[in-house]
Amino acid sequence: MSYFAIITSVRFFILFKEVFAVKKEKWLALSISTIVLVVAMFFTWQLAIRPTTTTTEQSSQSSNTVKAVSAETVYEELIGNLGSVINEIEKEQVFTLIEKLLDVEKKGNDATERNAIYKDIIKILDEVTLRWHAQEELNTYKMYFNAALSAQGTSLETKDGPVSQKYQYSIEDDGNILPKSETAKSATKDEFSHHKETWENAQKITPFELLKDLDYYEPFYSNITEASAVGGYIEPNFNVTPYEWSIGLSVNAVNALDLPYVLTHEYGHYLSLKDATIKTANNGIEKEVSGGKLLQDFIVDGIRYIAGEFENIAKDKHYLFYARHKDDYVSKYAATNVLDDFAESFAHFVAGASFNSEVLNRKMNFFSSRPELVEIKNKILDNMKANNMGDIVIATK
Repeated sequence: MSYFAIITSVRFFILFKEVFAVKKEKWLALSISTIVLVVAMFFTWQLAIRPTTTTTEQSSQSSNTVKAVSAETVYEELIGNLGSVINEIEKEQVFTLIEKLLDVEKKGNDATERNAIYKDIIKILDEVTLRWHAQEELNTYKMYFNAALSAQGTSLETKDGPVSQKYQYSIEDDGNILPKSETAKSATKDEFSHHKETWENAQKITPFELLKDLDYYEPFYSNITEASAVGGYIEPNFNVTPYEWSIGLSVNAVNALDLPYVLTHEYGHYLSLKDATIKTANNGIEKEVSGGKLLQDFIVDGIRYIAGEFENIAKDKHYLFYARHKDDYVSKYAATNVLDDFAESFAHFVAGASFNSEVLNRKMNFFSSRPELVEIKNKILDNMKANNMGDIVIATK
């Protein structure tokens, strides 16, 4: 069985308008992308085959699939946009390592051996990337990913304090909202008016028939600075059965222009995790998530062997990974983790974005080839048109 594990979270934040502007060799971060890690979990995904239900089936199908994968195919995926600059010696070294990788997969896919080979491949690719890319461009990527990394593990702060002091409303069957938390119950008339307006605008974008499976609406106030503004989040509560889902939207940071993209991105998170299951051990300290078939299929069909590379990159070298794979992601934000790769790609799919990249076309085809996702896209676009909400403006870079 070919697989990889990635540590991720059950809480996601999107910061809109992620742009870096250049002026006289000084970089100005207009906004940065953050992920708040509330619960770290391991996702195990198969790279070579689609998810199956039994170990026997997995072993059999994986063995057959591995034999069909050529070293040339894996090389083209891992090399990214370094194909014209890697020298023959380095190319031969990478091919030799890929052949070892495929051999490990055929012999049972030992995780330790597999990851060690990936690290050796990455070492070569990093050296080529550093040699090829202009240092100024690499500094841009490094600044971005270092900022994203430093933001992980922090808590969202609002004008009223930490996110724990949030407004929470229950989403009723008729689409209305009712105060749930004490802060929501004590909201002023003006505050409630702003909360309700944002929720009503959300329903003018994503029809309520798609939002009705969410349980709570959590408006919040972003700390808007020169550098960043948090637009929204989606959060599953795995401590109850069935799971409860909350969607947070910034009342002050998200305007009519930004809301369609933020909301579509967050709904993409919901689609990718709504069928996930969680297991806990050690009094709930260790959490392992499985399922999420749509996300698994996205990795199998769209990311493939790049996922194994991503798993084994050092955090401080993430910018080098993006430098050689920037044509494989719709945005820098998408390259920070597989969950946001899915959500960002879904938002671009709904927005009707087009690409020249083979990998990005493969990702877009993943969505367009699934009638249920095409139906969701059409419902969102038709709803926006009926409510004169304009177009979805891509808000990340």
